[in-house]
Amino acid sequence: MMQFDVLGPKGKWELISVKGVEIDKMITDTFPNKFSARKIPSSRTDIEIIAEYLGPAFTDQFGNAISANTPNRFAFKKFFQPIDFAVKFYSFDSTNNPIKTNSIGELQKQEPFKIEQVNKLDYAWWGGIESNGRRYTQFLTIAEGTADMEAGDYDFGVTWDDAVRVYIDGQLMIDEWNPSKYNFDESPHKTVRLTVSKGLHKFRVEHIELGGFATLSLKLKKL
Repeated sequence: MMQFDVLGPKGKWELISVKGVEIDKMITDTFPNKFSARKIPSSRTDIEIIAEYLGPAFTDQFGNAISANTPNRFAFKKFFQPIDFAVKFYSFDSTNNPIKTNSIGELQKQEPFKIEQVNKLDYAWWGGIESNGRRYTQFLTIAEGTADMEAGDYDFGVTWDDAVRVYIDGQLMIDEWNPSKYNFDESPHKTVRLTVSKGLHKFRVEHIELGGFATLSLKLKKL
């Protein structure tokens, strides 16, 4: 159950459209107000609640002056597309650094030091990964997953440190395999926009950490 507080100046408001939730009965449409919403069962979260205000003049949170009796829309949006990832971590050292060898094939022949099942990639590591009593400061991450997606336009964004490649349905979409392009004062971020058909889609993410702080985060935004 989700609880919403609706705050604003004197006047009235009404719901224009609702997606992804069922709204409980509301007693009034004035301010202040509260209402509850229940998420419609689904593997993904795709919620959009749009309302419209009509009443006296006011100044919004961005400093814009809104004239009296001018319809003004406000909204709540939340989206999360789960991707069922199998994530494997492989160690390396200066003798088999995949950036220098330009190959990850040999590393994948060894046993991963850690395996995880997750529905999103949102990692941050300080000083490496600890597993079975050992700390790994240099490692290769291979994440392979599938997602059942709705048709539409999406922004796919990845944040990384130190190198990353992203494949979607077998196509290389993001190729940032050269850490020397960045000084890593801040972790780089890159976004690509794609039109996706309805159904299952495959994702593969390859990530390299060379030491120090590390991050790997993949975000999807439906437009």
